Amino acid sequence: MRNEHDRQFWADEEPPIDTLQDTTPSHLVKGGQWTRYVILGGLIGSLILTITVTVFVFTASGDEKNEKEPADVNVGSSTQVVDIGTVSLPTLTLEPSPVPQTATPLPTAAVDEVAVALSQPPLRVPEEVGIGRQLDPYTISGLASRDSVISYTVISGDTMTKIAGRFGLSMCTLVWSNPRHLISPLYPGAVLNILPVDGVFYKIEKTMSIQSIADETGVNPYDIIDSPYNEVISGLLPETMLPVGMKLIVPGGNGGSCNIWTPPVAVVSSTGTTSSRGGRALRSCNVSVDNPGFPTNNPLGGARYTFYQAFTSAHSGVDLSARTGTPVYASGSGTVIYAGWNDGGYGNAIIIDHGTSYSLYAHLSEIYVECGQAVNSMQQIGEVGSTGNSSGPHLHFEIRDAGFVPVNPVYNVNGGL
Repeated sequence: MRNEHDRQFWADEEPPIDTLQDTTPSHLVKGGQWTRYVILGGLIGSLILTITVTVFVFTASGDEKNEKEPADVNVGSSTQVVDIGTVSLPTLTLEPSPVPQTATPLPTAAVDEVAVALSQPPLRVPEEVGIGRQLDPYTISGLASRDSVISYTVISGDTMTKIAGRFGLSMCTLVWSNPRHLISPLYPGAVLNILPVDGVFYKIEKTMSIQSIADETGVNPYDIIDSPYNEVISGLLPETMLPVGMKLIVPGGNGGSCNIWTPPVAVVSSTGTTSSRGGRALRSCNVSVDNPGFPTNNPLGGARYTFYQAFTSAHSGVDLSARTGTPVYASGSGTVIYAGWNDGGYGNAIIIDHGTSYSLYAHLSEIYVECGQAVNSMQQIGEVGSTGNSSGPHLHFEIRDAGFVPVNPVYNVNGGL
């Protein structure tokens, strides 16, 4: 009763409602005690609607730029795209945090065990498994890969066969790569050219084409042009002319005769003196040179022959093709200092000392003189043959100066050859 009386009291005391100024006329809403909740709900609804429209407009404008490519979001190692109509929104996938693990300590070798292990050579690993270290404490430099011509100085005890084997080359390659006076015969201190591959070290002595060099050495011109050792002519054509003095490596080339003079074992005599150069014995007997005369006559006299091969830096004489048994004559007066078999490719050979020069006759089928014998110019000393390194019957004829250096017989023989 009291409460009802109080409410009526306060209602009588409340001023009359002005409907023009009252923003929330409670007299118009049934259940006026919920008025403030209705107002609050309306405000929240308006806010949600505004946010929704804003998000839609923003997303739609972004989607126009990426209409064909949905957005990707990378979080950790997960990427996922959710397609909701025309709007592509990324979905984030979070990976669980890794569980900390306790590291296991590695075993440590004792100091004495480490010392023992380091003192042992490593095991050789098979090639199919891996690369093992060679146990040899040194490397043979001669067998190492070479990309250019190198120099080698001959030492005491060297032979052509030893040097060729040391560098993995044929003896003919050494002959075709060096002046004959350095290797025929060989002597300590001579500096030799060592090629990276078997073939010919060709020095151009007159202007000529690459094709001409190829024809002379028996190879394809592009074997020379495309060789990595001849970069200076890379890309040229076979008909290109090359200047005098240029040097080229001809891989697999043939330089012709590779006969060399190997000094024979000296036969000591009670008379005469020994002719030598740089410690090289050039004779097989000690004799005095009698009645010397420069070799200027044709060693085949008037017999028919064919001029087969000329004198070059790689060929120390001339080859005169003739029938087996054709007489061979001394080109000048002098003394025979060698007569017999030569292991350097000359076969049956004769050397005559003319005092200031030498003449050499090789590949003979017969020898008619002996060491120490004095001979006259145009005296028969043997017969044409095909002994030693020879492909057919012919006379290999050389003239060498006082130092045993080859000179061109064509310019020294009367009337030429």
